[in-house]
Amino acid sequence: MKNYLVDTHAHIDMLNDEPNVILEEMAEYGVKKAIIPAVEEKTSDIVIKIAEENENIYSMVGLFPSEAKTWNEGVKCNILNRAKSSKVVAVGEIGLDYYWDKSFNDLQKEVFVEQIKIANFLNLPIVVHDREAHKDTFDILKEYNLLRFYFIVFPVAWNL
Repeated sequence: MKNYLVDTHAHIDMLNDEPNVILEEMAEYGVKKAIIPAVEEKTSDIVIKIAEENENIYSMVGLFPSEAKTWNEGVKCNILNRAKSSKVVAVGEIGLDYYWDKSFNDLQKEVFVEQIKIANFLNLPIVVHDREAHKDTFDILKEYNLLRFYFIVFPVAWNL
């Protein structure tokens, strides 16, 4: 068996090239498989469709922290239904982001907890976005996601 890399957080759906072109370029660097996170309700179907059409691409379902204001029972049901796809391998990209707008931090926490509960129910890992919310993120994970696997994404500013 040949070793290869898996990109566990590839926003392929946000690029202009076709997924197969992106996968070919990734393969040049040893990356054979990729997982696309969902960030909005409207992108969930897109990332699943891309995954279902490409053998080496998988997807996540979930709502990004900045989208917490769009959360409702319909979104929750859609996440549960979309997770039935064999190409959905995690709930994400979910979490807390206090960097841009602090006016709805409590709502972000509620939506984060709800999505963790969904992941626990589905027995899926979560992919966590955490920006300027480290303590709250840790406390929520400790309370609701004990002994589960997850990836945490800490956005950083690159000085190039």
